[in-house]
Amino acid sequence: MTDSSVSYRSKRGSVLLLSFLMGWLVAVILLAIVTVCLLCVSAAKSRSLAEEKSLAMAACLNKGNRLGELNHMIGYSRQLVFSSRQVNNEVLSKYPQLKALSGYLMDDARSGACKVKEEFEIVRDMSFRDVRTLQESCDKSFQGAAFSLPGLEMESPRVEAITLGSLAGMPSNASLPASLQELREHDERSGYKAGASSFYRGSIDARLPLPDNDLSFKFSCLPPCAPEQAQVEQLRLVRFESLESIAKMRSQCSFRREGDKGFAPCAAQLDLGAWVTLAPGCLQHVGFYQQQAASCSSGDSAAGL
Repeated sequence: MTDSSVSYRSKRGSVLLLSFLMGWLVAVILLAIVTVCLLCVSAAKSRSLAEEKSLAMAACLNKGNRLGELNHMIGYSRQLVFSSRQVNNEVLSKYPQLKALSGYLMDDARSGACKVKEEFEIVRDMSFRDVRTLQESCDKSFQGAAFSLPGLEMESPRVEAITLGSLAGMPSNASLPASLQELREHDERSGYKAGASSFYRGSIDARLPLPDNDLSFKFSCLPPCAPEQAQVEQLRLVRFESLESIAKMRSQCSFRREGDKGFAPCAAQLDLGAWVTLAPGCLQHVGFYQQQAASCSSGDSAAGL
């Protein structure tokens, strides 16, 4: 065997080895691309489910604009107590013979404020119950959400956690009074007004001046919408960091209040989890994938009285 023949075979073997290495490298790159694509498909599927159900929960919190109407009711009750106190003080100074009637109207306005507060607690508890019921129905509807593709299997998602709360810096849909100038000035001095708008701040307890400061008037955070859109469901996706938690529920548990100050939630964050199996080629990876989505509802903004 000549030296040239040995050199030729050596070069041929090197080319074959290089070709094998290049083929192996191409296969690894294709495998990585396929894995990334499958992960993107899994992420898109779970994100879509999380956003859809979080929007449904946000709509559930303000079903029929009940929270928006309650904010208006609280504002009107507050104005009634304030104006009744003004009338009562004027009657006592100018018409003492009408003291009994004036006192009766004053007590009636205060008792009405207490009943509004009771209604607020009912609506607030109803929000938690409705979301819990919706969570149970979500688990059932997710049972058919499992899917599989060549190289990818995703089990049915399940609800890992639900967080209910309000939005930082978001006003309520209740307007400051337009005709009671003294009350409006008191509210502005007390910091109840939301910036340069004509709405009350969200998640505040707007107390009245003495001697009616013992009554509680809690305005819930609820992004206002135009009155002509009151009959339209106003839902939106929001950033997670803007959500201020009121209560949180883990999987199959009841809601646990977190720093709860007694305000009604208007936003919901949903955490979904699912087991995903990737099996491209001869490799296999099983992991737990989690997706989050947060949504809030809006309330109609009626003009202040």
